[in-house]
Amino acid sequence: MTRFRLAAALCVAASSIAWLQPQRDRVAAGNEKFAAGKYDEAIVIYGEALVDDPESPLLNFNMGDANYKAGKYDEAIASFSRVRTSDDQRPRQVNTAYNVGNAHYRLGTAAEAEKPQDALKEYATALVAYRRALGMDHTDQDSKFNYEFVSRKIEELKKRLEEQQQQQEQQEQQDQQDQQQQQEEEQQQDSQKQQDQQQQGEQDQQQEQQPEQKQEQAEQDAPQPQEQAGAEEQKDEPQPQGAAQNAGEEAREDLSPSEAASVIDTARSDEVQPDEFARRVQGAVVAEPLQDW
Repeated sequence: MTRFRLAAALCVAASSIAWLQPQRDRVAAGNEKFAAGKYDEAIVIYGEALVDDPESPLLNFNMGDANYKAGKYDEAIASFSRVRTSDDQRPRQVNTAYNVGNAHYRLGTAAEAEKPQDALKEYATALVAYRRALGMDHTDQDSKFNYEFVSRKIEELKKRLEEQQQQQEQQEQQDQQDQQQQQEEEQQQDSQKQQDQQQQGEQDQQQEQQPEQKQEQAEQDAPQPQEQAGAEEQKDEPQPQGAAQNAGEEAREDLSPSEAASVIDTARSDEVQPDEFARRVQGAVVAEPLQDW
């Protein structure tokens, strides 16, 4: 549907303004306003005329034209719906159906961006109106052209909606996958965090136990007192003089002549004093001097 075809069709439909007969003088000013493009003023005048003749098909048709040109498509459809014509007024019926289709098409284009489903409904209603016009006049080229044009609009819009639906489903699926992946990553992070905390707790516990273990190890490594130390220390202690003398006397009784000589030699090497030496060898048999052969 082009602007040229739409405008031409509307001019044909608007020509029915000349059909006014009884009220022509009363609405002449309204017609002048419509022709001058002052559609809101024309609507006011046609409305005043409809007060006296609300069922007039001519006034309702002209009111619908004025509302359509003013961009008031819902009001235009309402006005066209009140046009009651007989079979001998077939041209007016065709023009009314055609204008209704155009009004629904305009509503569809206005809703297509934000409410595409509503646009589809308006386009479908427009097709119904064009078919009605073609049913009454199959030679109406404007209705045929608009019918084919709006049909293509419906197919294009459906295809675009299907693509958008697929994109939306893919996006939702991707969002679900991203959300699931994020949840898995968060679970892994929580699990890793718990493991780290557990390892840290074990390390802290080990560090707390290390001083105690070191102390226990130090206690184990420390030299232990020997049970015979007291006995060994007693061995090193000096014996009473009486005990030493008794031991000496026993030793002198057991010494042989050669052992006594050895004692003398040892005493010499130790530089024993004469009196001490005499005391040690007292009672021992002095060995005979060796012969010099």
